[in-house]
Amino acid sequence: MTKREWQLAIPILIGIALCLAGFVHGQRMESAVDGMAALRTFKTSQGERVAVIANNALHVLDADGRRLARQDIKSLGLTESPNDMDWTVDEQQRLEAWFFDDTVPRVLRCAWSTAQARLTECRNAMAGSQLKTNARSVAVHLAVDSAGQRVFIADAKGHRVQVFDLAGKALTRSDLQAVPLSFPNRLRYLGKDTLVVADNDHRRMAWLKVTPGQPPQLLRTLNSADHGQARSGRGKVTDATFGPTGTIWMLAVKQGQKDGDVLVFDAKQTPVARAVLPDGADPLIIDTLGDTALVADYSLISLYRIDAHGRNLGEFGDAAFRGEIGSLRVQTRQGALWKTGALICGGLIIVVGMVLGWLYGERPKKPGQFDEQAKTALASLRKGDSDLRFPMVLKQTVAYRSSIKRHLIGIVVVMGFIAVMALAAPVLLLQSSDPAWGNGRLVAVMLIGLTAPGVAAWLVWHELRQLAELRVTELRLGFFRDGRQVCAAPLKEVYASTNALLLGAKTLRFRLAVMKADGGEPMFDMDELNRAVLSRLPPQNLVTDQALAWIAFKRRPLVFKLLMAALLVAGMFVSFYPIRG
Repeated sequence: MTKREWQLAIPILIGIALCLAGFVHGQRMESAVDGMAALRTFKTSQGERVAVIANNALHVLDADGRRLARQDIKSLGLTESPNDMDWTVDEQQRLEAWFFDDTVPRVLRCAWSTAQARLTECRNAMAGSQLKTNARSVAVHLAVDSAGQRVFIADAKGHRVQVFDLAGKALTRSDLQAVPLSFPNRLRYLGKDTLVVADNDHRRMAWLKVTPGQPPQLLRTLNSADHGQARSGRGKVTDATFGPTGTIWMLAVKQGQKDGDVLVFDAKQTPVARAVLPDGADPLIIDTLGDTALVADYSLISLYRIDAHGRNLGEFGDAAFRGEIGSLRVQTRQGALWKTGALICGGLIIVVGMVLGWLYGERPKKPGQFDEQAKTALASLRKGDSDLRFPMVLKQTVAYRSSIKRHLIGIVVVMGFIAVMALAAPVLLLQSSDPAWGNGRLVAVMLIGLTAPGVAAWLVWHELRQLAELRVTELRLGFFRDGRQVCAAPLKEVYASTNALLLGAKTLRFRLAVMKADGGEPMFDMDELNRAVLSRLPPQNLVTDQALAWIAFKRRPLVFKLLMAALLVAGMFVSFYPIRG
Protein backbone atom coordinates (compact mmCIF):
# COMPACT_ATOMS: atom_id res chain seq x y z
CA MET A 1 0.00 0.00 0.00
CA THR A 2 1.12 3.55 -0.70
CA LYS A 3 1.59 6.18 2.01
CA ARG A 4 -1.62 7.92 0.92
CA GLU A 5 -3.56 4.65 1.10
CA TRP A 6 -2.25 4.03 4.62
CA GLN A 7 -3.28 7.55 5.61
CA LEU A 8 -6.80 6.75 4.41
CA ALA A 9 -6.92 3.19 5.80
CA ILE A 10 -5.84 3.87 9.38
CA PRO A 11 -8.74 6.19 10.38
CA ILE A 12 -11.17 3.94 8.52
CA LEU A 13 -9.96 0.86 10.40
CA ILE A 14 -10.13 2.77 13.70
CA GLY A 15 -13.70 3.82 12.87
CA ILE A 16 -14.73 0.26 12.02
CA ALA A 17 -13.16 -0.97 15.27
CA LEU A 18 -15.15 1.62 17.24
CA CYS A 19 -18.36 0.59 15.46
CA LEU A 20 -17.65 -3.06 16.25
CA ALA A 21 -17.05 -2.14 19.89
CA GLY A 22 -20.37 -0.26 19.93
CA PHE A 23 -22.17 -3.25 18.46
CA VAL A 24 -20.63 -5.61 21.02
CA HIS A 25 -21.58 -3.18 23.79
CA GLY A 26 -25.19 -3.12 22.60
CA GLN A 27 -25.24 -6.91 22.29
CA ARG A 28 -23.97 -7.26 25.86
CA MET A 29 -26.59 -4.82 27.12
CA GLU A 30 -29.34 -6.87 25.47
CA SER A 31 -27.98 -10.26 26.53
CA ALA A 32 -27.65 -9.08 30.15
CA VAL A 33 -31.41 -8.57 30.29
CA ASP A 34 -33.25 -11.53 31.80
CA GLY A 35 -36.85 -10.74 30.94
CA MET A 36 -39.94 -12.86 31.44
CA ALA A 37 -38.78 -16.45 31.84
CA ALA A 38 -41.64 -18.26 33.61
CA LEU A 39 -45.17 -17.53 34.87
CA ARG A 40 -47.63 -19.45 37.05
CA THR A 41 -50.73 -18.57 39.03
CA PHE A 42 -51.96 -20.63 41.98
CA LYS A 43 -54.54 -20.51 44.75
CA THR A 44 -53.86 -20.32 48.48
CA SER A 45 -56.08 -19.90 51.51
CA GLN A 46 -55.35 -16.14 51.27
CA GLY A 47 -56.44 -15.93 47.63
CA GLU A 48 -54.87 -16.19 44.21
CA ARG A 49 -51.19 -15.57 43.71
CA VAL A 50 -48.99 -14.87 40.70
CA ALA A 51 -45.40 -16.15 40.49
CA VAL A 52 -43.19 -14.76 37.74
CA ILE A 53 -39.48 -15.15 37.00
CA ALA A 54 -38.05 -11.88 35.69
CA ASN A 55 -34.77 -10.00 36.07
CA ASN A 56 -33.09 -13.07 37.63
CA ALA A 57 -35.56 -13.05 40.50
CA LEU A 58 -38.78 -14.70 41.63
CA HIS A 59 -41.61 -12.22 42.15
CA VAL A 60 -44.80 -13.23 43.98
CA LEU A 61 -47.82 -10.92 43.54
CA ASP A 62 -51.38 -11.05 44.82
CA ALA A 63 -54.48 -10.97 42.60
CA ASP A 64 -54.45 -7.14 42.60
CA GLY A 65 -50.84 -6.97 41.40
CA ARG A 66 -49.22 -5.99 44.72
CA ARG A 67 -45.81 -7.55 45.07
CA LEU A 68 -45.65 -9.69 48.20
CA ALA A 69 -42.13 -11.05 47.79
CA ARG A 70 -39.00 -10.81 45.68
CA GLN A 71 -36.28 -13.44 45.89
CA ASP A 72 -33.08 -13.71 43.85
CA ILE A 73 -32.88 -16.99 41.94
CA LYS A 74 -29.34 -17.57 43.24
CA SER A 75 -30.78 -17.93 46.74
CA LEU A 76 -32.77 -20.88 45.39
CA GLY A 77 -29.62 -22.61 44.19
CA LEU A 78 -30.22 -21.69 40.54
CA THR A 79 -27.48 -20.24 38.34
CA GLU A 80 -29.88 -19.07 35.62
CA SER A 81 -33.61 -18.66 35.13
CA PRO A 82 -35.45 -22.00 35.05
CA ASN A 83 -37.12 -23.31 31.90
CA ASP A 84 -40.48 -23.69 33.62
CA MET A 85 -42.10 -23.88 37.05
CA ASP A 86 -45.26 -25.09 38.78
CA TRP A 87 -46.79 -24.40 42.19
CA THR A 88 -48.81 -26.88 44.21
CA VAL A 89 -50.92 -26.78 47.37
CA ASP A 90 -51.48 -30.09 49.15
CA GLU A 91 -54.35 -31.10 51.45
CA GLN A 92 -52.55 -29.59 54.46
CA GLN A 93 -52.29 -26.28 52.56
CA ARG A 94 -48.53 -26.58 52.29
CA LEU A 95 -47.34 -24.55 49.34
CA GLU A 96 -44.43 -25.74 47.20
CA ALA A 97 -42.71 -24.53 44.05
CA TRP A 98 -41.18 -26.78 41.42
CA PHE A 99 -38.56 -25.58 38.94
CA PHE A 100 -36.98 -27.30 35.95
CA ASP A 101 -33.29 -26.39 35.81
CA ASP A 102 -31.78 -27.34 32.45
CA THR A 103 -28.16 -26.83 33.50
CA VAL A 104 -28.04 -30.24 35.27
CA PRO A 105 -30.87 -31.19 34.32
CA ARG A 106 -32.93 -31.43 37.49
CA VAL A 107 -36.26 -30.60 39.13
CA LEU A 108 -35.83 -28.32 42.13
CA ARG A 109 -38.44 -28.46 44.89
CA CYS A 110 -38.86 -25.58 47.38
CA ALA A 111 -41.25 -24.95 50.27
CA TRP A 112 -42.99 -21.58 50.73
CA SER A 113 -42.61 -19.98 54.13
CA THR A 114 -45.54 -17.66 54.83
CA ALA A 115 -43.79 -16.10 57.83
CA GLN A 116 -40.66 -15.24 55.82
CA ALA A 117 -42.54 -14.60 52.55
CA ARG A 118 -39.94 -16.55 50.60
CA LEU A 119 -39.04 -20.02 49.37
CA THR A 120 -36.95 -22.15 51.68
CA GLU A 121 -35.64 -25.71 51.98
CA CYS A 122 -34.86 -25.99 48.28
CA ARG A 123 -33.65 -29.45 47.29
CA ASN A 124 -33.37 -31.68 44.27
CA ALA A 125 -36.56 -33.65 43.78
CA MET A 126 -34.97 -35.50 40.87
CA ALA A 127 -31.94 -35.08 38.63
CA GLY A 128 -30.17 -36.75 35.75
CA SER A 129 -30.27 -37.31 32.03
CA GLN A 130 -33.40 -39.48 32.33
CA LEU A 131 -35.45 -36.28 32.65
CA LYS A 132 -34.94 -35.61 28.94
CA THR A 133 -35.66 -38.04 26.14
CA ASN A 134 -33.43 -35.93 23.90
CA ALA A 135 -30.24 -34.57 25.48
CA ARG A 136 -30.16 -31.64 23.05
CA SER A 137 -33.54 -30.26 24.13
CA VAL A 138 -33.51 -26.79 25.64
CA ALA A 139 -37.29 -26.32 25.79
CA VAL A 140 -38.39 -28.51 28.69
CA HIS A 141 -41.63 -28.02 30.63
CA LEU A 142 -43.29 -29.60 33.64
CA ALA A 143 -46.55 -29.92 35.52
CA VAL A 144 -47.05 -31.44 38.98
CA ASP A 145 -49.90 -33.56 40.32
CA SER A 146 -49.31 -33.23 44.06
CA ALA A 147 -52.33 -35.35 45.02
CA GLY A 148 -51.24 -38.17 42.72
CA GLN A 149 -47.57 -37.74 43.66
CA ARG A 150 -46.54 -37.36 40.01
CA VAL A 151 -44.44 -35.00 37.89
CA PHE A 152 -45.06 -34.69 34.14
CA ILE A 153 -42.14 -33.56 32.00
CA ALA A 154 -42.13 -32.83 28.26
CA ASP A 155 -39.06 -31.85 26.29
CA ALA A 156 -39.74 -30.38 22.86
CA LYS A 157 -37.15 -32.33 20.88
CA GLY A 158 -38.03 -35.56 22.64
CA HIS A 159 -41.65 -35.43 21.37
CA ARG A 160 -42.88 -37.28 24.45
CA VAL A 161 -44.36 -36.68 27.89
CA GLN A 162 -42.66 -38.58 30.71
CA VAL A 163 -44.18 -39.35 34.10
CA PHE A 164 -42.12 -39.59 37.31
CA ASP A 165 -42.98 -40.00 40.96
CA LEU A 166 -41.91 -37.25 43.37
CA ALA A 167 -38.65 -39.07 44.09
CA GLY A 168 -37.66 -39.09 40.42
CA LYS A 169 -38.52 -42.69 39.59
CA ALA A 170 -39.73 -43.07 35.99
CA LEU A 171 -43.29 -44.42 35.95
CA THR A 172 -44.27 -44.29 32.28
CA ARG A 173 -44.15 -42.13 29.19
CA SER A 174 -46.27 -41.42 26.16
CA ASP A 175 -45.99 -43.59 23.07
CA LEU A 176 -45.48 -41.85 19.74
CA GLN A 177 -48.05 -44.08 18.06
CA ALA A 178 -50.76 -43.70 20.68
CA VAL A 179 -50.00 -40.03 21.45
CA PRO A 180 -48.33 -38.42 18.43
CA LEU A 181 -46.70 -35.22 19.72
CA SER A 182 -44.33 -32.93 17.87
CA PHE A 183 -42.28 -30.35 19.79
CA PRO A 184 -44.59 -30.35 22.84
CA ASN A 185 -44.43 -27.18 24.91
CA ARG A 186 -46.14 -26.18 28.16
CA LEU A 187 -48.22 -28.59 30.21
CA ARG A 188 -51.34 -28.05 32.34
CA TYR A 189 -52.53 -30.63 34.83
CA LEU A 190 -56.30 -30.10 35.23
CA GLY A 191 -56.91 -32.75 37.88
CA LYS A 192 -58.96 -35.93 37.46
CA ASP A 193 -56.06 -37.56 35.58
CA THR A 194 -56.26 -35.04 32.73
CA LEU A 195 -53.20 -33.35 31.27
CA VAL A 196 -53.25 -30.71 28.52
CA VAL A 197 -50.22 -30.43 26.21
CA ALA A 198 -49.43 -27.55 23.87
CA ASP A 199 -48.58 -29.68 20.81
CA ASN A 200 -46.53 -27.03 19.01
CA ASP A 201 -45.68 -28.42 15.59
CA HIS A 202 -49.05 -30.13 15.23
CA ARG A 203 -50.62 -26.68 15.88
CA ARG A 204 -53.05 -27.88 18.50
CA MET A 205 -53.86 -28.47 22.16
CA ALA A 206 -54.01 -32.12 23.16
CA TRP A 207 -55.95 -33.50 26.15
CA LEU A 208 -54.33 -36.65 27.56
CA LYS A 209 -55.72 -39.22 29.97
CA VAL A 210 -52.94 -39.89 32.49
CA THR A 211 -54.30 -42.76 34.56
CA PRO A 212 -51.77 -43.89 37.22
CA GLY A 213 -49.87 -46.99 36.14
CA GLN A 214 -50.83 -46.63 32.49
CA PRO A 215 -49.21 -44.83 29.53
CA PRO A 216 -50.88 -41.50 28.60
CA GLN A 217 -53.71 -41.78 26.10
CA LEU A 218 -54.98 -39.13 23.69
CA LEU A 219 -58.53 -37.94 24.48
CA ARG A 220 -59.19 -35.06 22.09
CA THR A 221 -57.55 -32.08 20.43
CA LEU A 222 -58.28 -28.46 19.56
CA ASN A 223 -56.47 -26.99 16.56
CA SER A 224 -55.46 -23.35 16.27
CA ALA A 225 -56.80 -23.43 12.70
CA ASP A 226 -60.30 -24.06 14.15
CA HIS A 227 -60.33 -20.48 15.43
CA GLY A 228 -60.03 -18.80 12.06
CA GLN A 229 -59.01 -15.34 13.34
CA ALA A 230 -55.30 -15.88 13.88
CA ARG A 231 -52.99 -13.79 11.76
CA SER A 232 -51.17 -15.46 8.90
CA GLY A 233 -48.38 -17.82 9.93
CA ARG A 234 -49.33 -17.88 13.61
CA GLY A 235 -50.50 -21.39 14.31
CA LYS A 236 -47.93 -23.15 16.48
CA VAL A 237 -49.49 -23.66 19.91
CA THR A 238 -47.07 -23.06 22.79
CA ASP A 239 -49.43 -22.54 25.75
CA ALA A 240 -53.07 -22.61 26.82
CA THR A 241 -55.00 -21.83 29.96
CA PHE A 242 -58.58 -22.25 31.18
CA GLY A 243 -61.03 -19.89 32.87
CA PRO A 244 -63.44 -20.84 35.67
CA THR A 245 -66.41 -20.89 33.25
CA GLY A 246 -64.63 -22.98 30.63
CA THR A 247 -63.08 -20.17 28.58
CA ILE A 248 -59.92 -21.25 26.76
CA TRP A 249 -57.09 -18.87 25.94
CA MET A 250 -54.70 -20.40 23.39
CA LEU A 251 -51.29 -18.94 22.55
CA ALA A 252 -50.43 -19.55 18.87
CA VAL A 253 -47.09 -18.25 17.59
CA LYS A 254 -45.03 -17.95 14.43
CA GLN A 255 -42.11 -20.13 13.43
CA GLY A 256 -39.34 -19.33 15.91
CA GLN A 257 -41.75 -19.29 18.88
CA LYS A 258 -42.42 -15.56 18.65
CA ASP A 259 -44.88 -12.80 17.72
CA GLY A 260 -47.97 -14.81 18.59
CA ASP A 261 -51.72 -14.35 18.96
CA VAL A 262 -53.91 -15.12 21.96
CA LEU A 263 -57.01 -16.92 20.65
CA VAL A 264 -60.13 -17.06 22.84
CA PHE A 265 -62.63 -19.95 22.78
CA ASP A 266 -65.75 -20.37 24.92
CA ALA A 267 -66.63 -23.45 27.00
CA LYS A 268 -68.01 -25.18 23.89
CA GLN A 269 -64.72 -24.54 22.09
CA THR A 270 -66.42 -22.06 19.78
CA PRO A 271 -64.11 -19.24 18.62
CA VAL A 272 -64.83 -15.95 20.39
CA ALA A 273 -62.13 -13.47 19.44
CA ARG A 274 -58.47 -12.82 18.85
CA ALA A 275 -57.17 -10.89 21.84
CA VAL A 276 -56.23 -7.25 21.41
CA LEU A 277 -52.52 -7.08 22.20
CA PRO A 278 -50.30 -4.01 22.63
CA ASP A 279 -48.24 -2.78 19.68
CA GLY A 280 -45.06 -4.82 19.36
CA ALA A 281 -46.40 -7.56 21.62
CA ASP A 282 -44.65 -10.92 21.74
CA PRO A 283 -46.59 -13.11 24.22
CA LEU A 284 -44.51 -15.90 25.70
CA ILE A 285 -46.59 -17.48 28.50
CA ILE A 286 -50.22 -17.26 29.60
CA ASP A 287 -52.04 -18.36 32.75
CA THR A 288 -55.43 -17.82 34.38
CA LEU A 289 -56.01 -15.13 37.01
CA GLY A 290 -59.62 -15.01 38.17
CA ASP A 291 -61.80 -14.84 35.07
CA THR A 292 -59.02 -13.34 32.91
CA ALA A 293 -55.82 -14.53 31.26
CA LEU A 294 -52.50 -13.13 32.44
CA VAL A 295 -49.95 -12.73 29.63
CA ALA A 296 -46.18 -12.55 30.08
CA ASP A 297 -44.72 -10.67 27.11
CA TYR A 298 -41.18 -11.47 25.99
CA SER A 299 -40.39 -8.37 23.90
CA LEU A 300 -42.31 -5.79 25.91
CA ILE A 301 -41.12 -7.38 29.19
CA SER A 302 -44.48 -6.82 30.87
CA LEU A 303 -47.55 -8.53 32.29
CA TYR A 304 -51.04 -7.65 31.05
CA ARG A 305 -54.50 -9.20 31.32
CA ILE A 306 -56.96 -10.36 28.64
CA ASP A 307 -60.64 -10.95 29.44
CA ALA A 308 -62.97 -13.66 28.11
CA HIS A 309 -63.90 -11.45 25.14
CA GLY A 310 -60.31 -10.80 24.09
CA ARG A 311 -60.16 -7.26 25.45
CA ASN A 312 -56.89 -5.95 26.85
CA LEU A 313 -57.40 -4.89 30.48
CA GLY A 314 -54.04 -3.19 30.78
CA GLU A 315 -50.72 -3.80 32.48
CA PHE A 316 -50.59 -5.88 35.66
CA GLY A 317 -48.44 -5.26 38.71
CA ASP A 318 -47.81 -2.50 41.24
CA ALA A 319 -45.45 0.43 40.78
CA ALA A 320 -42.45 -1.35 42.32
CA PHE A 321 -42.78 -4.40 40.07
CA ARG A 322 -43.50 -2.42 36.91
CA GLY A 323 -40.64 -0.06 37.68
CA GLU A 324 -38.19 -2.93 37.95
CA ILE A 325 -39.19 -4.64 34.74
CA GLY A 326 -39.56 -1.25 33.05
CA SER A 327 -35.84 -0.67 33.57
CA LEU A 328 -35.23 -3.88 31.63
CA ARG A 329 -37.23 -2.51 28.70
CA VAL A 330 -35.14 0.65 28.74
CA GLN A 331 -31.91 -1.37 28.78
CA THR A 332 -33.14 -3.53 25.90
CA ARG A 333 -34.03 -0.47 23.82
CA GLN A 334 -30.67 1.13 24.58
CA GLY A 335 -28.86 -2.04 23.52
CA ALA A 336 -30.86 -2.15 20.28
CA LEU A 337 -30.03 1.52 19.61
CA TRP A 338 -26.33 0.87 20.18
CA LYS A 339 -26.40 -2.05 17.75
CA THR A 340 -28.40 -0.19 15.11
CA GLY A 341 -26.18 2.89 15.40
CA ALA A 342 -23.06 0.75 15.14
CA LEU A 343 -24.34 -1.00 12.01
CA ILE A 344 -25.27 2.30 10.34
CA CYS A 345 -21.95 3.87 11.36
CA GLY A 346 -19.99 0.87 10.09
CA GLY A 347 -21.88 0.86 6.80
CA LEU A 348 -21.23 4.56 6.24
CA ILE A 349 -17.53 4.17 7.05
CA ILE A 350 -17.22 1.26 4.61
CA VAL A 351 -18.99 3.22 1.84
CA VAL A 352 -16.84 6.32 2.47
CA GLY A 353 -13.72 4.13 2.54
CA MET A 354 -14.64 2.51 -0.79
CA VAL A 355 -15.25 5.93 -2.39
CA LEU A 356 -11.96 7.33 -1.09
CA GLY A 357 -10.13 4.20 -2.16
CA TRP A 358 -11.63 4.50 -5.64
CA LEU A 359 -10.68 8.17 -5.90
CA TYR A 360 -7.21 8.08 -4.38
CA GLY A 361 -6.05 4.45 -4.31
CA GLU A 362 -3.92 2.68 -6.87
CA ARG A 363 -5.72 0.59 -9.45
CA PRO A 364 -3.59 -2.46 -10.27
CA LYS A 365 -4.55 -4.66 -13.18
CA LYS A 366 -6.66 -7.63 -12.12
CA PRO A 367 -7.12 -11.02 -13.81
CA GLY A 368 -10.07 -10.71 -16.16
CA GLN A 369 -9.55 -6.99 -16.83
CA PHE A 370 -8.46 -5.41 -20.12
CA ASP A 371 -6.06 -2.51 -19.64
CA GLU A 372 -5.49 0.21 -22.21
CA GLN A 373 -2.36 -1.49 -23.52
CA ALA A 374 -4.29 -4.70 -24.25
CA LYS A 375 -7.09 -2.79 -25.97
CA THR A 376 -4.56 -0.92 -28.13
CA ALA A 377 -2.89 -4.21 -29.13
CA LEU A 378 -6.24 -5.71 -30.12
CA ALA A 379 -7.11 -2.60 -32.11
CA SER A 380 -3.86 -2.89 -34.04
CA LEU A 381 -4.71 -6.52 -34.87
CA ARG A 382 -8.09 -5.36 -36.12
CA LYS A 383 -6.45 -2.93 -38.53
CA GLY A 384 -3.60 -5.13 -39.72
CA ASP A 385 -5.22 -8.59 -40.13
CA SER A 386 -6.11 -9.22 -43.76
CA ASP A 387 -5.18 -12.90 -44.04
CA LEU A 388 -8.09 -14.29 -41.98
CA ARG A 389 -10.22 -16.76 -43.91
CA PHE A 390 -13.75 -17.40 -42.67
CA PRO A 391 -15.35 -19.52 -41.47
CA MET A 392 -12.64 -20.39 -38.90
CA VAL A 393 -12.69 -23.23 -36.37
CA LEU A 394 -10.76 -22.88 -33.11
CA LYS A 395 -10.20 -26.19 -31.33
CA GLN A 396 -9.08 -27.01 -27.79
CA THR A 397 -5.33 -27.04 -27.24
CA VAL A 398 -3.43 -30.11 -26.01
CA ALA A 399 -2.20 -28.18 -22.96
CA TYR A 400 -5.78 -27.34 -22.02
CA ARG A 401 -6.80 -31.00 -22.27
CA SER A 402 -4.01 -31.85 -19.80
CA SER A 403 -5.22 -29.12 -17.44
CA ILE A 404 -8.73 -30.59 -17.57
CA LYS A 405 -7.52 -33.87 -16.09
CA ARG A 406 -6.02 -32.09 -13.05
CA HIS A 407 -9.14 -29.93 -12.75
CA LEU A 408 -11.44 -32.95 -12.77
CA ILE A 409 -9.41 -34.68 -10.06
CA GLY A 410 -9.89 -31.59 -7.89
CA ILE A 411 -13.63 -31.65 -8.57
CA VAL A 412 -13.89 -35.29 -7.50
CA VAL A 413 -12.00 -34.57 -4.25
CA VAL A 414 -14.15 -31.54 -3.40
CA MET A 415 -17.43 -33.26 -4.23
CA GLY A 416 -16.38 -36.29 -2.22
CA PHE A 417 -15.76 -34.04 0.78
CA ILE A 418 -19.20 -32.42 0.32
CA ALA A 419 -20.82 -35.87 0.19
CA VAL A 420 -19.10 -36.88 3.44
CA MET A 421 -20.25 -33.69 5.14
CA ALA A 422 -23.80 -34.25 3.88
CA LEU A 423 -23.78 -37.70 5.45
CA ALA A 424 -22.41 -36.47 8.78
CA ALA A 425 -25.60 -34.82 10.04
CA PRO A 426 -27.91 -37.81 9.41
CA VAL A 427 -25.38 -40.17 10.99
CA LEU A 428 -25.21 -37.99 14.10
CA LEU A 429 -29.00 -37.88 14.23
CA LEU A 430 -29.13 -41.66 14.08
CA GLN A 431 -26.67 -41.90 16.95
CA SER A 432 -28.75 -39.45 19.00
CA SER A 433 -31.84 -41.64 18.58
CA ASP A 434 -33.99 -38.61 17.75
CA PRO A 435 -37.41 -40.13 16.98
CA ALA A 436 -38.30 -37.30 14.61
CA TRP A 437 -35.62 -38.54 12.21
CA GLY A 438 -36.26 -42.23 12.54
CA ASN A 439 -38.35 -42.29 9.35
CA GLY A 440 -38.28 -41.33 5.67
CA ARG A 441 -36.89 -37.87 6.37
CA LEU A 442 -33.51 -39.32 7.32
CA VAL A 443 -33.38 -41.33 4.09
CA ALA A 444 -34.36 -38.24 2.11
CA VAL A 445 -31.58 -36.15 3.65
CA MET A 446 -29.02 -38.85 2.93
CA LEU A 447 -30.18 -39.25 -0.67
CA ILE A 448 -30.11 -35.50 -1.28
CA GLY A 449 -26.72 -35.17 0.38
CA LEU A 450 -25.26 -37.88 -1.86
CA THR A 451 -27.17 -37.20 -5.07
CA ALA A 452 -26.77 -33.43 -5.34
CA PRO A 453 -22.95 -33.30 -5.33
CA GLY A 454 -22.82 -36.48 -7.39
CA VAL A 455 -25.02 -35.04 -10.12
CA ALA A 456 -23.13 -31.75 -10.05
CA ALA A 457 -19.78 -33.54 -10.37
CA TRP A 458 -21.05 -35.69 -13.23
CA LEU A 459 -22.40 -32.68 -15.15
CA VAL A 460 -19.12 -30.80 -14.82
CA TRP A 461 -17.15 -33.92 -15.75
CA HIS A 462 -19.37 -34.59 -18.76
CA GLU A 463 -19.09 -31.01 -19.99
CA LEU A 464 -15.35 -30.61 -19.56
CA ARG A 465 -14.40 -33.90 -21.21
CA GLN A 466 -16.27 -33.00 -24.43
CA LEU A 467 -14.30 -31.51 -27.31
CA ALA A 468 -14.98 -27.76 -27.48
CA GLU A 469 -14.85 -25.63 -30.63
CA LEU A 470 -15.37 -22.00 -31.55
CA ARG A 471 -16.70 -21.48 -35.08
CA VAL A 472 -16.26 -17.96 -36.36
CA THR A 473 -17.78 -16.36 -39.45
CA GLU A 474 -17.57 -12.77 -40.59
CA LEU A 475 -20.68 -11.84 -38.60
CA ARG A 476 -21.34 -14.58 -36.00
CA LEU A 477 -19.64 -16.63 -33.31
CA GLY A 478 -20.77 -20.09 -32.24
CA PHE A 479 -19.65 -22.45 -29.46
CA PHE A 480 -19.85 -26.22 -30.05
CA ARG A 481 -19.23 -29.34 -27.94
CA ASP A 482 -18.61 -32.62 -29.78
CA GLY A 483 -20.02 -31.03 -32.92
CA ARG A 484 -23.30 -29.88 -31.31
CA GLN A 485 -24.04 -26.18 -31.05
CA VAL A 486 -24.31 -24.93 -27.47
CA CYS A 487 -24.83 -21.23 -28.17
CA ALA A 488 -24.26 -18.59 -30.83
CA ALA A 489 -24.56 -14.83 -31.23
CA PRO A 490 -23.71 -12.00 -33.61
CA LEU A 491 -20.19 -10.68 -33.06
CA LYS A 492 -21.45 -7.20 -32.20
CA GLU A 493 -23.44 -8.71 -29.28
CA VAL A 494 -20.54 -10.80 -27.92
CA TYR A 495 -18.80 -9.50 -24.76
CA ALA A 496 -15.38 -10.61 -23.54
CA SER A 497 -13.00 -10.36 -20.62
CA THR A 498 -9.48 -11.76 -20.57
CA ASN A 499 -10.92 -15.00 -19.15
CA ALA A 500 -14.34 -15.50 -20.68
CA LEU A 501 -16.74 -14.84 -23.55
CA LEU A 502 -20.43 -14.05 -23.26
CA LEU A 503 -22.62 -15.40 -26.07
CA GLY A 504 -26.22 -14.47 -25.42
CA ALA A 505 -26.80 -15.54 -21.80
CA LYS A 506 -24.11 -18.26 -21.91
CA THR A 507 -20.74 -17.52 -20.31
CA LEU A 508 -17.87 -19.46 -21.88
CA ARG A 509 -14.87 -19.42 -19.57
CA PHE A 510 -11.88 -20.23 -21.76
CA ARG A 511 -9.35 -20.23 -18.87
CA LEU A 512 -9.50 -22.73 -16.00
CA ALA A 513 -7.34 -21.16 -13.27
CA VAL A 514 -8.48 -17.53 -13.10
CA MET A 515 -6.75 -17.05 -9.70
CA LYS A 516 -3.36 -16.81 -11.41
CA ALA A 517 -2.10 -13.46 -12.58
CA ASP A 518 -1.80 -14.68 -16.20
CA GLY A 519 -5.29 -16.15 -16.19
CA GLY A 520 -4.30 -19.81 -16.36
CA GLU A 521 -4.12 -22.25 -19.28
CA PRO A 522 -6.35 -21.08 -22.20
CA MET A 523 -8.82 -23.39 -23.91
CA PHE A 524 -7.91 -22.12 -27.40
CA ASP A 525 -4.79 -20.76 -29.03
CA MET A 526 -4.76 -17.19 -27.74
CA ASP A 527 -3.19 -15.79 -30.91
CA GLU A 528 -6.00 -17.22 -33.02
CA LEU A 529 -8.62 -16.14 -30.45
CA ASN A 530 -7.26 -12.59 -30.36
CA ARG A 531 -7.14 -12.29 -34.14
CA ALA A 532 -10.38 -14.06 -35.02
CA VAL A 533 -12.62 -12.93 -32.16
CA LEU A 534 -11.39 -10.42 -29.55
CA SER A 535 -9.87 -7.95 -32.03
CA ARG A 536 -13.12 -7.87 -34.02
CA LEU A 537 -15.36 -7.02 -31.06
CA PRO A 538 -16.51 -3.42 -30.45
CA PRO A 539 -14.16 -1.74 -27.92
CA GLN A 540 -17.03 -1.20 -25.47
CA ASN A 541 -17.62 -4.96 -25.43
CA LEU A 542 -14.20 -5.60 -23.83
CA VAL A 543 -15.06 -5.58 -20.11
CA THR A 544 -14.01 -6.97 -16.73
CA ASP A 545 -15.01 -10.35 -15.36
CA GLN A 546 -17.36 -8.64 -12.91
CA ALA A 547 -19.06 -6.60 -15.65
CA LEU A 548 -19.33 -9.72 -17.80
CA ALA A 549 -21.07 -11.61 -14.98
CA TRP A 550 -23.51 -8.73 -14.47
CA ILE A 551 -24.38 -8.55 -18.17
CA ALA A 552 -24.91 -12.32 -18.21
CA PHE A 553 -27.25 -12.05 -15.22
CA LYS A 554 -29.28 -9.32 -16.92
CA ARG A 555 -29.66 -11.53 -19.99
CA ARG A 556 -31.00 -14.42 -17.95
CA PRO A 557 -34.74 -15.22 -18.14
CA LEU A 558 -37.04 -13.53 -15.61
CA VAL A 559 -37.77 -16.91 -13.98
CA PHE A 560 -34.07 -17.38 -13.20
CA LYS A 561 -33.82 -13.89 -11.67
CA LEU A 562 -36.88 -14.48 -9.51
CA LEU A 563 -35.48 -17.82 -8.36
CA MET A 564 -32.15 -16.24 -7.39
CA ALA A 565 -33.96 -13.45 -5.52
CA ALA A 566 -36.05 -16.04 -3.68
CA LEU A 567 -32.93 -18.00 -2.71
CA LEU A 568 -31.27 -14.79 -1.46
CA VAL A 569 -34.30 -13.88 0.64
CA ALA A 570 -34.55 -17.43 1.98
CA GLY A 571 -30.86 -17.41 2.93
CA MET A 572 -31.18 -14.10 4.76
CA PHE A 573 -34.34 -15.32 6.49
CA VAL A 574 -32.65 -18.49 7.72
CA SER A 575 -29.53 -16.59 8.81
CA PHE A 576 -31.19 -13.79 10.75
CA TYR A 577 -34.58 -15.14 11.85
CA PRO A 578 -34.47 -15.40 15.64
CA ILE A 579 -35.34 -18.76 17.14
CA ARG A 580 -36.63 -19.07 20.68
CA GLY A 581 -36.78 -22.62 22.02
